[in-house]
Amino acid sequence: MIRPNLRSIVAAFAVLIGAAPAAVAQYAPNQPLIQLPRSNYQAPIVDHYSEPSGPLWNSQQPIEHFVEEVAARSSLKLEFMLFNFSDVGDGTIGAPVSGLGVGANAGLVDGISVPFSINDNLHNGDTTGLGLFPQLDSINTGDSAGGRGTWILDLEEAEMELSFFGFENASGSLVYADIDGPRIRLDAFDAPAGDTDTTLGTLRLPNYAIPLLTGGNVAGAGQFNSLIFNDSFAAHSETQMWGTELMFLSRKKLPGGAGMGLQYLGGVRYSNVDDGFRFAGSFDGRGFAAPPQGGASRADVPSYIASVNSTTHNNLYGPELGLRWSLTSKYLTLSATPRVMLGINDYRASLSSSMPTSVGGTVQSAFNSDGIEFATMSQVALNAEVHMNENFSIFGGYDFMWLTGMTRANENIVYDSATNVGGGFTPNIRQNVELNDFMANGFTFGAVFRY
Repeated sequence: MIRPNLRSIVAAFAVLIGAAPAAVAQYAPNQPLIQLPRSNYQAPIVDHYSEPSGPLWNSQQPIEHFVEEVAARSSLKLEFMLFNFSDVGDGTIGAPVSGLGVGANAGLVDGISVPFSINDNLHNGDTTGLGLFPQLDSINTGDSAGGRGTWILDLEEAEMELSFFGFENASGSLVYADIDGPRIRLDAFDAPAGDTDTTLGTLRLPNYAIPLLTGGNVAGAGQFNSLIFNDSFAAHSETQMWGTELMFLSRKKLPGGAGMGLQYLGGVRYSNVDDGFRFAGSFDGRGFAAPPQGGASRADVPSYIASVNSTTHNNLYGPELGLRWSLTSKYLTLSATPRVMLGINDYRASLSSSMPTSVGGTVQSAFNSDGIEFATMSQVALNAEVHMNENFSIFGGYDFMWLTGMTRANENIVYDSATNVGGGFTPNIRQNVELNDFMANGFTFGAVFRY
């Protein structure tokens, strides 16, 4: 006997079997019985493939192509330079003095090559013994080392040269560190004959003096005012030069790349020349009391230190024109390049001084000047280049530069004085800017590197 719940299950199963054919008949053939919801949206396609990075340098790109083309047409020229600059000149540091005695030898002049008696007009007019004037030609600046780099670019129908150069300071000094020291030491060991004043200059151990004008006028040998140094004196000069130049040269047309060539050049250039001149000296007035080994006693006078410092800054710039002759072969190139710059000098000059007075004080002064004046710079460069291979050459040469319209520091100083009503004088050191010529010349050595 079938239980009621079992009977229900069988009846339900029979109903499902009977309903299946009817359900299939309602759908098209070959379609599934159970239909899922439909949509027109397509799921995204995930692509995990990535292209490799391009080359870092692509010569087909405009910028890379331009840089590569410039490099292929470029050369680099590096030079070591050893030059000599115009010295501060010759003559006396100070003002001229008229009526100086000349000995039997025309080269023996009082104060310049022979010590002579110099009076201390700053105080009481007493003699300070024998003295000399310090000379400018004793200051030799010597040679100055420098360097120059030149970028050369082939422009097909022309050549471009861009160069920079600079030199280290060319300096020179004149130093008398202990003027009266040897006299004191000699007198200490010469007691029997030491009846001398060690503050006084002697024939072999003189003092040094800077002569001055009197009211702007040259004074005679027996009346001139001066700054006297019996303790120490030092003068120093220095010069530094640097600059840049941009030139364009016409095409050097040589059949087969060898033979004589002539190129015209034009461009602009700038040169800077800084110049300085200074001196300082000391006078020990305490030594004018009783000398250590006897002699006439004199009252002490004020000690002093006198100093002058002058500087100039020359800035020359303007257009330039020139030529280049060359003789070229497979292994050697000889060339000469004369050119001239016609432009201006935009200069600045300064001067400061500290001077003693007859009453023991000091008077200080300072001057500053600037201006723009016509100036030129002419240069001739001779060069011999040996070609080691297509990419490397070595060379040597000689350069000569001549600059006009330049102001030098030592030439701007006016050594003057004003006589006091009660005696003595007051130094009047002032500035007067002068324009003169300047020369730089020397040898160059270096190499050329081609891409």
